[in-house]
Amino acid sequence: MTDAKLLLLVQNEIGQIVGRRLTRSENNEETSALLESIVPTLSSDSSGEMLLVSDNTNAVRTMVASVFDGVITVKQDPFHLIDRVSAKLASKPKQKWLKKELRSALYDVDRQLRPPDEMEIEFKKVVESVDLSDVSCTAASWTGCWKYNAKLIREGDLHVPNSDYRVGRAKPVRIVATSQLDGFHSALKNLLNRSLSVDVGMRILDVFIVRHNLRMGTKFGRNPLF
Repeated sequence: MTDAKLLLLVQNEIGQIVGRRLTRSENNEETSALLESIVPTLSSDSSGEMLLVSDNTNAVRTMVASVFDGVITVKQDPFHLIDRVSAKLASKPKQKWLKKELRSALYDVDRQLRPPDEMEIEFKKVVESVDLSDVSCTAASWTGCWKYNAKLIREGDLHVPNSDYRVGRAKPVRIVATSQLDGFHSALKNLLNRSLSVDVGMRILDVFIVRHNLRMGTKFGRNPLF
């Protein structure tokens, strides 16, 4: 779409799209407007902790607290943390190796996120094993990158008591993950791989969202009775 540069999406715990907004750039003003639109949909009698998973926790933490009056806890998506750290390596094979090692550091053998103290220890073992000759930036930049992310781990930004959301017999959904949203973006990109007006693009987008939401609702038994 020629007159818009970015599509912001919000998904719920089963992967349904509950908010969307076209913007010209990624900024907290646009993101807060999107989040404010979904505030009325939140359950006021929820007995569990409410989470918002972001690809950049510190960039949105204050804004999220303001929008939701401090009742939402912001968590860091492990995928993007792993991606940011591995992107500092020069070669694709080394990046692939580091991603695999970091996944093992963040998750235990049961694919649950490790406790913060254990996760930090495993994370540091991996990043400190990287040879500086393999990084594509200065030593200071590399060290600053992994120390910043180690701090997120230490402060519990990646930790939840249970990493999976389960409903009936459906495949569990990773709670601290944006992988479903990334998959939605990829499918949408393939669909809208040409220049379109905003009006036409939004019509296609809304139909795509409805089909996606109905499919996810069927999978988890969450569709309304028509």
